[in-house]
Amino acid sequence: MIKSALIDLLTGRAAKVTRFGELITGRYGYSDPIYHSMSSTATAYNFFTPISNKRLVITDILVDADRNVSPTTPATIDIYESSGSTDTTIDKQILKLELLKNSSRDFTSLNFIASTGKWVNAKTDDATVNITIAGYYVEEV
Repeated sequence: MIKSALIDLLTGRAAKVTRFGELITGRYGYSDPIYHSMSSTATAYNFFTPISNKRLVITDILVDADRNVSPTTPATIDIYESSGSTDTTIDKQILKLELLKNSSRDFTSLNFIASTGKWVNAKTDDATVNITIAGYYVEEV
């Protein structure tokens, strides 16, 4: 048997072979969607927790402001990495946006990778925002 590896010299990422002998060079896994209706302001809503030896790949972020958000003063939403599931301190900003009443933003086909050992949380300054974040975990290289 000849030992070999296919490695991207720029990123250090290696192609993988599944237990079925399939060569994986792109995305691997299905997204797991997590939904929160953010009913409290200045509160951390946890979407994903760190898993030992794995990193989270965020594939989709869906955000909507419901009918109770002001039509003139937008709700500010932060999606971020933090050091704990209830931590409102932003260690690394993933996305910050503002939405007015009955508006939404959908970010699909993303390929963001979260930092090792970090929680992915969200918070808002208006208690009428709904968020779905989808992603999957990959082995840490």
